[in-house]
Amino acid sequence: MGQDIPYERTCPNLPVHPSFIERGQKLAKDGRRNEAVAIFEKVLELDPDLDLNPQAEAKKWAAQGLLEKGENLARKGNLDEAVAQFQKAKELDSDLDLDPQTEAKKWAAQGLLAKGQELTRQGEIREALEAYAKAKRLNPGLKIPAWSWNALCWSGSLRGHAADVINACEQAVTLKPEYGDYRNSRGLARALTGDTERAIEDFHTYIDWTSDKEKKSQRQRWIEALRKGQNPFTDEVLERLRNE
Repeated sequence: MGQDIPYERTCPNLPVHPSFIERGQKLAKDGRRNEAVAIFEKVLELDPDLDLNPQAEAKKWAAQGLLEKGENLARKGNLDEAVAQFQKAKELDSDLDLDPQTEAKKWAAQGLLAKGQELTRQGEIREALEAYAKAKRLNPGLKIPAWSWNALCWSGSLRGHAADVINACEQAVTLKPEYGDYRNSRGLARALTGDTERAIEDFHTYIDWTSDKEKKSQRQRWIEALRKGQNPFTDEVLERLRNE
């Protein structure tokens, strides 16, 4: 529907098409409130029975646009600009129950978590750990999923940072103790940091959990080597595990 073409209902008995209302919402979110009000007034003219206040509706959707802009700014680390957007949103929509500073920190923490996850995938473990720590400082209540902790645990262990990521391993297992793959990752970190007995315990749990016969056999060989005081995790083994 072209913007300059006025909307008319082709059948008086049909409701106003949702796309017309959505057009008004998008205009408001884009900061074009006057145009949005005109759309909502037209909607009300076409359907007077609608419970719709054009000015209030435009403000509500304009506030949503500001919230989304603030979220994106915060995720990128632009906290001051994000706070300003959240404050403007509150001024437009008094029903919004948020503190601009807290909201900005919440989304900035999410941005740092995503950055940490990407750094983990790239094998940049120290930088990933720093991103995770910053995220938690900004939002101590941040919920980091078990899979994310486990990825950091496994990748860090394979890249010479087992001692640095052992807490990530513990976090993953604590969140999902029944998931054998996380016990496997923690077992590797424990083995590489000299915690042999507890590493063997984790590998046994993984063997009982997995249905992969090749991995069962591999972990059993690791257990046997560890019991003999040997290190089964040669550079070649770690390289193969990194490439799996």
